[in-house]
Amino acid sequence: ALWHIERSLELSIGMEKKKGLLKHIYLLITLGRYDDALEELHTFKADEPSFLSAEVHLRWGEAAWSKRDIARAIKCFEETV
Repeated sequence: ALWHIERSLELSIGMEKKKGLLKHIYLLITLGRYDDALEELHTFKADEPSFLSAEVHLRWGEAAWSKRDIARAIKCFEETV
């Protein structure tokens, strides 16, 4: 699955690329590659559209929770709502 998402990211542009990147980040978190996921999350800007911003905060929270940074995870989850 990771290979397919990475290949599709090479062919995507604009909003579709951002949506694909979020799927890639979710997969990295699922695979336990939290540092890689966090590195990719840094590519998103604070001024992303609200529907993307919520998912970005959710992924930040999931990665932080998995790394046992509970305080940061809670903050990220609260920003999701």
